[in-house]
Amino acid sequence: MKTLIVFFSRSGRTRRLAEEIEGRLGSDIEEIRESKGRGGAIGWLKSGMESTRMMLPKINALERDPGAYDLVLVGTPIWASNMSSPVRAFITEHRDRIQEAAFFCTGDGDDPGKVFGPMEELLGKRPIATMGLIGEERENPDSLKKIEEFVERVSSA
Repeated sequence: MKTLIVFFSRSGRTRRLAEEIEGRLGSDIEEIRESKGRGGAIGWLKSGMESTRMMLPKINALERDPGAYDLVLVGTPIWASNMSSPVRAFITEHRDRIQEAAFFCTGDGDDPGKVFGPMEELLGKRPIATMGLIGEERENPDSLKKIEEFVERVSSA
């Protein structure tokens, strides 16, 4: 199965998780990018505001076509109990080309289900697998087991 991992990461946490998954799947990977940065306190505030208002920021064109893959794994940080606005923009722009999807996220204490439900609704199809690494769980050795279980579900689909 030809697989693409697409993710957005402001702090680097979601990027590290995406790369960990990539290393296990041997899939292609693509980071969602914007022309303007989101660093510092202003970037943090802007990110939270955009996610709660369900805004669609302008994202750069991807190098890879999600429609050329059997499965697209979509990774997002949780911002104010929502998916990140760049991921919302990606799904909105490419949902008609995504054949199958799986979702993963990172956050500081929010329930991943609050993010995965709206992602599924926006995509218009149920993901084959989901995984959230929240708070201290991201740094816990047990997180590797959770990643391996996610990769196994994705690989066996």
